[in-house]
Amino acid sequence: MRILYIEDNATNVILVQRVANMGKHVIVNYDDGQEALNRFDEIKPDLILLDVQLRGELTGLDIARILREKGCIIPIIAVTAYAMKGDQQRCLDAGCDDYLPKPVSVAELVTVFKRYGDAVASGKPILSTFKLPPIVQPVPDKVPSAAEAAPVPTSQPAAEASHASVVTPVETAVPSTSSPTDSPVKTVDAVEPPITVTQLEPLKNEVPATVSAEP
Repeated sequence: MRILYIEDNATNVILVQRVANMGKHVIVNYDDGQEALNRFDEIKPDLILLDVQLRGELTGLDIARILREKGCIIPIIAVTAYAMKGDQQRCLDAGCDDYLPKPVSVAELVTVFKRYGDAVASGKPILSTFKLPPIVQPVPDKVPSAAEAAPVPTSQPAAEASHASVVTPVETAVPSTSSPTDSPVKTVDAVEPPITVTQLEPLKNEVPATVSAEP
């Protein structure tokens, strides 16, 4: 099994190397976190031991987060001098599968190397149990509707009333019922129909009757 051990304490490195040699495992050590990240693809480790307190800008937890964000599925075990319950949770939240308290116990190292070493020897892939939290998509701001975006009309001040544009009245047009495409007909005032005068027949020339005069 190939083990990447990022540790800047030489004493701890020697101890881990001796235990690894007992199980015929290979230790690749880097004391700088950034350098280990730069050569990570070349190392191709089966297991990562990661000291939490490192010299330099990156801490062990920073390295764990970076590896997980890049999609690393290799088991990561933190090695830390802080063994409080809260410290353990910080390691797990950063992407570690487990942690070993300092000073490192030889018995615990043997147990860890045997568990993962047997899996590698049997050809079974050893994968991290860490699960990245789901990515929460940001909720876009509410887009105002056309009615909300339209400005609210306000009463026009008297001072501006004099400058208001004058609207010319438009003659009312009544569309024709014959066709929707016909031009509208303008309405006009009604005209009284002409008075028809009935012609009178001429009087007949009647001769008055003869009146006899009696004496």
